[in-house]
Amino acid sequence: MKKLNLLFELLITIVIFSCSSNHISDAKNETVKQYKKSLVYNNGTTTYVKEIFYNQDHKILSIISNDYSYRTETINVSYLGKTIISITEIDDFDNPNYTDSSVTYTVSMESNKITLMSEAFQVEINHSNGYVNSTKEYYTSTNTFSEHLFTRDSNLNLVSNTTGDGSIFTYSNFDSGRKEHPFGGVMEYFYSDYFRIFQLNVSKNTPLTATYSNGGVMDTYSEIVEYDGEGYVIKSNVDPNNTNNYVEHQYVEL
Repeated sequence: MKKLNLLFELLITIVIFSCSSNHISDAKNETVKQYKKSLVYNNGTTTYVKEIFYNQDHKILSIISNDYSYRTETINVSYLGKTIISITEIDDFDNPNYTDSSVTYTVSMESNKITLMSEAFQVEINHSNGYVNSTKEYYTSTNTFSEHLFTRDSNLNLVSNTTGDGSIFTYSNFDSGRKEHPFGGVMEYFYSDYFRIFQLNVSKNTPLTATYSNGGVMDTYSEIVEYDGEGYVIKSNVDPNNTNNYVEHQYVEL
């Protein structure tokens, strides 16, 4: 699993990481939509596309992320009946000097923990009541691990994410009452695609303002979001001074 730096994450609005609340309304006659695709535009040109493919039960079969001129990442999910048994992540780099990779994780599911295991790497997703509490990455070769810890308020909104390198993200300005934000607003964390596959949330509502701190470094940033008439996010932008830089989100009706 490749990790992009903070600056790149901000430029593409959490392109790899993200995913937040799953709000499904009980209102009668309201169209229910399922997230399908996001397109990232920089200076009016498409630079990144993420698309999700589902089976007949509306469960995720694959997630394909095309980061133009860099790589295509494909995540394939294998099921036994309705149970996830393995996930394969394939990285195909455009640059011939980079080595393509394919890693298959076997999946072990307990009541409050999901474990993804490969030969050299292991990921633990600890959760409760449908929300992720922490993730741990174990490296077999060095017998070390890194961790992300999530804390929420009494409304189940994410208020902080603490990483193993000392970075702390704090969140505010929640878009209460809205539907799922496909890229998680300003939330930053790894494994958002995996959270989506396992139908896990990080925050009930999406935060649109975040403060990052690490040592003496601190930064605050916000996102501008546009919704359709039913509250689904259709456009997001972290650079209000450049209307040519934005993310477009698309859905399919169920």
